[in-house]
Formats: sequence, C-alpha cells, structure tokens
Amino acid sequence: MPCVSTTFDVRLARRVLLGEGREVEAALAFFERNDPATLEEAVGLLEAHGRITPQAFEHAAKAWDMYWNLRGAPCD
Repeated sequence: MPCVSTTFDVRLARRVLLGEGREVEAALAFFERNDPATLEEAVGLLEAHGRITPQAFEHAAKAWDMYWNLRGAPCD
C-alpha cells in the first residue's frame, strides 16, 4: 500500500477547487496519487475537499482525460 500524504492531496485539491493556477496539472497529480476508476469518482474525491464549481469541474475533466489516456500507456 502506498504511503500517501494527505496534506499534499489537500493542497492539490484546493489548487483545483480554488483556481490557484496550474489547476489541470494539480488535478492530474491528484488523480495519479488516488487512482480513481471513473470521472465521477475523481470528482467525488475532489469534492471531499470543497465545492465543485463549473471551472473546477472543467479543470478536473481535462485532467481526467489526460489521466485516463496515460494510465494504461507503457512506461518505455
């Protein structure tokens, strides 16, 4: 089981939710650390840290698209 820093997860989620810059990158890192299976689960993980605004959802959806495409890619 990976050792996940909840403090870092909180900082990533807040960056996405509060629009503190580089939101898509923060969401992508958050998803890589938490490995959600669906976009709904990914948004739910973020929502545990605050309200999902339309802008936050847009950033999360962009990050999810990248995450989903990279998730199964070989690491060559």
